[in-house]
Amino acid sequence: MSKRQHNKKRRRVSSSTPSSAASKAKISQDNHELGPEQLGLIIAHYGQQLEVEPLSNHPIAEPLASDASADSIEITHNVRCFARSQLDSLVTGDRVVWQMGSNNIGIITKRLERTSELAQSDKRGQKKIIAANIDLIIIVAAAQPAANYHSIDKYLVACESLDIEPLILFNKFDLVSNPDQRDDYLKTEANCFEMQQHYQSIGYNFLLTSSLNGDGIAALKSAMKNKNAVFIGLSGAGKSSLINHLLPEVSQAVNALSESSGLGTHTTTTAKLFHLPEGGNIIDSPGIREFSLWPLSPQQMASSFIEFRPYIKLCKFRDCHHIREPGCAVKQAHLDGKITSTRIENYYRLLQADESS
Repeated sequence: MSKRQHNKKRRRVSSSTPSSAASKAKISQDNHELGPEQLGLIIAHYGQQLEVEPLSNHPIAEPLASDASADSIEITHNVRCFARSQLDSLVTGDRVVWQMGSNNIGIITKRLERTSELAQSDKRGQKKIIAANIDLIIIVAAAQPAANYHSIDKYLVACESLDIEPLILFNKFDLVSNPDQRDDYLKTEANCFEMQQHYQSIGYNFLLTSSLNGDGIAALKSAMKNKNAVFIGLSGAGKSSLINHLLPEVSQAVNALSESSGLGTHTTTTAKLFHLPEGGNIIDSPGIREFSLWPLSPQQMASSFIEFRPYIKLCKFRDCHHIREPGCAVKQAHLDGKITSTRIENYYRLLQADESS
């Protein structure tokens, strides 16, 4: 057999038995026997494949076509789906419209409007969406290693720039076993009570928890109820322990999610969504926990310090950076004691870091 004949035969065999995910997606998309439109929630992303949870009984922001719901068949198990090629990038937390295709593989045909986008900077410094429809960002700090104002303010700026509610959580009280010693430690070395007063006076919610003995966990569950939440914070603050406390079966849930998709956990490229027994969801991944701020303009940075906002509009210059400009109302508010030195200094530090990046 000549080389040309051999290659022709191999091409013929390959075209009749497609094995790649892209080929499977094309076959499903070309299939005219798709089921009725249904609502779904993306709970994980595996390369080209997405894990979708049917939302037949959930409220939605946009109704389906009037003739679609009448013939809908309720599907209660998660479905492996591909997305139409013309759709924008889909991420965990997205609500979508999908249809069942051949071989029990679904096709996502539409993405519903997002209420929020969790984004961070990629390797090229571009904004990258990593999860959608987030209601609450829980900033986890710790008694040990002691938290610092700068890192918390950096996360708060990220929350404000994304317009997502933040919650500051001070964790790991269990590191100091004696209650009397614990209070002394938190007052002195960890500065916990000072931090709590500082951020509550600005207007932020602040919780104290222990993932070991369960202190404060009930209040945390209440804050997360019926919300899509993510945990972010420095390494060692106890984010994993908190998530395991809220979801004792999280490792089993990860394995079940992997098994239902037919793929290993090492293939996940984005976040995973888990339901809380009390209501609400956790969207979690190492990329989210190690969340980092992307470059912001000086105006975006200043408006992300919430106590600056009443004074920004009073500045003499509209493009005021609140550093050396004359007639700066933000600087005057600091001199008048209405903005703390800690916050103004961290604004300068974050602004300088952005300008040098």
